[in-house]
Amino acid sequence: MVDVFISYKREERGRCERIAKKLKALDLDVWFDARLPSGKSFDREIETTIKAAKAVLVLWSPASVESEWVRNEASIGKDRGVLAAAQLSPCELPIAFRSTHYETLFDEAFSDDHPGWVKLLERIGALTGRTGLAGYSK
Repeated sequence: MVDVFISYKREERGRCERIAKKLKALDLDVWFDARLPSGKSFDREIETTIKAAKAVLVLWSPASVESEWVRNEASIGKDRGVLAAAQLSPCELPIAFRSTHYETLFDEAFSDDHPGWVKLLERIGALTGRTGLAGYSK
């Protein structure tokens, strides 16, 4: 079972990889579409992984709010009660997520003690059973 499934839009691939690297450094098993195996049905792989993930981290941006895939993945996380959310740049969230709390990570080079990152780690830590996770990031 994967710890964190990251939903993002390809335009933010570099930022997704940076966030994934920070999470992996905290000994979390992180999945995003770079882990899709060649030759397999990607929609089934995504569906299987997201339904089993302990946390679903959606990275909101102007591009991702327009993506049907990101919206659907975020909906699965929300419906399962395992959604964690970050806004990478200012954008209007889909109506179904406007009352869902998110952290802002507008600075691409945010530090490990960035308040939004720490709060995001607290949420992910609670979802993965690692309640002290945010303390390890600092």
